[in-house]
Amino acid sequence: MPINRDKFNSSRSSEPMNLILGFLRSNSRNAYTQGEIAKELALRGVNLKGERVREILSALQDFDRIESKTIGGETYYGYRRAVAFKPLKRHR
Repeated sequence: MPINRDKFNSSRSSEPMNLILGFLRSNSRNAYTQGEIAKELALRGVNLKGERVREILSALQDFDRIESKTIGGETYYGYRRAVAFKPLKRHR
């Protein structure tokens, strides 16, 4: 049975990948370590082992949804913002 778009949009996914991506998107001005992301998931009732969090972060990087940078020996993950393209000007 179909649902309307409002209900679809208001539903939150509990999938760990979507939770991580949503957290990084809503906090796109900051970057977080794997441990900090795992703690955020735990606050939302999702307890994952470090290896599983690392696998999800790796998959999100493969999909170009997030980026990582190692600073001071610690790897940080942040939301990758979409690149906007400007239309070319027409020559007259």
